Amino acid sequence: MICGIQIGHEPSVCVLDKNGIIYYNEERKLKRQKHPSGIPYNAIDQLSKKQLQIDEFISTSYNHDETEIYNLENYLKHKGVLKDNKKVFCWFTPHHLSHLFKAYIDSGFKTARVFVIDGKGSDWYTTNKHQTYETTSIYDITPNSVLCIYKNLYSRELLKNEKVEPEYNPDQNKSYTKIKPPLVNKDTKFNITSDLDLGNFYSEVSRKFNFEYEEGKFMGYQSY
Repeated sequence: MICGIQIGHEPSVCVLDKNGIIYYNEERKLKRQKHPSGIPYNAIDQLSKKQLQIDEFISTSYNHDETEIYNLENYLKHKGVLKDNKKVFCWFTPHHLSHLFKAYIDSGFKTARVFVIDGKGSDWYTTNKHQTYETTSIYDITPNSVLCIYKNLYSRELLKNEKVEPEYNPDQNKSYTKIKPPLVNKDTKFNITSDLDLGNFYSEVSRKFNFEYEEGKFMGYQSY
């Protein structure tokens, strides 16, 4: 039985086993507050009452925060959810990989080229330590392999002739973290730009229709 905990942006808790989802809830619904952030304390409180025997805890977020993982683990222990010297592991990957796997699994294809176009994903850093964030990614995926062949990164200033760090996260040796590889290699093409990407444009259009930070709802209402 695995417990996945999203911290930071739109926190939530999900517990599942080989038969499917056992528990799921979003902090915004329990807190009755739009766009909460941080640790899903209310969802963990609700989970603690179910007294489930959970084998592994996995935390995800947009960006790695060692302090938040530490606080999360202590709260799980306090509520009696985390037992027997178990730890919370942050299987941390760039945000666009979440979109990639969801699209791939739902598609039914065995081999696919997946385009991820997002307003803002996880942070990436250049070799000169400038902070950027991913906006568009293109992946080739099969049942046995995944490779990012292109990634567009946004920076407020135009960073000429800068290269991206070969390792996604410089803090990968932290005790609470198991960071999966970012699935890039020397052939991955990176583009760093100060121009707004298509995902940013969609966010702006959404905001104009009074759906600020609600691009998903705006998208759903268009289909409706």
